[in-house]
Amino acid sequence: MESKFKVTDIPEESSFYDLVAGDNVLEIPLFQRPYMWKDSHYKTLVSDVEAVADEGSSAIFLGVIVTYSRGSAPGRPPTWMIVDGQQRVTTLYLFIMAASYIAATHNEFDWAADIIGRYLLVRPSHHFPEAKRLDP
Repeated sequence: MESKFKVTDIPEESSFYDLVAGDNVLEIPLFQRPYMWKDSHYKTLVSDVEAVADEGSSAIFLGVIVTYSRGSAPGRPPTWMIVDGQQRVTTLYLFIMAASYIAATHNEFDWAADIIGRYLLVRPSHHFPEAKRLDP
């Protein structure tokens, strides 16, 4: 087999923010296994995230997340199916939910509202009345 063989010729590297920016909706397809991360998985991910904060790193590799665009239509936000990496994406989503909850319980309402609006919700529409970004 030739060493230059690629399944795709468009590998794109982006940040977690790029994935959840704007009105992107993340969808977990039915063929994905259920969410089932254990403590060891959480600890590794938390350690990686802490490394960015502690070391002042501008970025860290969180693993491969493979998405497939379902496109968008007028009045519908772009939808991305998470083909691989749904455990990490779901865990990061849950971390953000927990951080906003903790901030709100400590009267940091503006910060919590900003984080919720930026990372957890999209504009409500006919097709997404609940307006949540991650659609399991």
